Amino acid sequence: MPVLARPIAAGEVISAADVDWISTVPNRLRPASVTAADQLIGAAARRPLQAGRVLSARDLQAPRLVLRGRAVELVFARPGLKLSALGIAQADGALGDLVRVVNADSRRAVEGVVIGPGRVALGSAGQAPAGSR
Repeated sequence: MPVLARPIAAGEVISAADVDWISTVPNRLRPASVTAADQLIGAAARRPLQAGRVLSARDLQAPRLVLRGRAVELVFARPGLKLSALGIAQADGALGDLVRVVNADSRRAVEGVVIGPGRVALGSAGQAPAGSR
């Protein structure tokens, strides 16, 4: 069974170097137990996790690419047009999550989809980033 080789802090992303292996009796596993290393690698800890323990899917989450209160790049793109503006995230978000962001110039709140570290795409509902024209 894959387990952690060291303690992992909440929000920390698990790498291949963080994975160790143990032997266990199959009938002692819970149904949601993580049984493959690829379920661990690239996931983030939902809470602080101890080394050497079998983990559950509830212990893991997608890595947060946008953090509440931090600056993000707001991006509005169409063929032949790309606008960007600075915003402040109002919630944490993983890849593909819908998050609320306040445009730093206009103070207008908008919603967009997390597309990368510190990047939020606008325009899926036809809205342009306020103040970025």
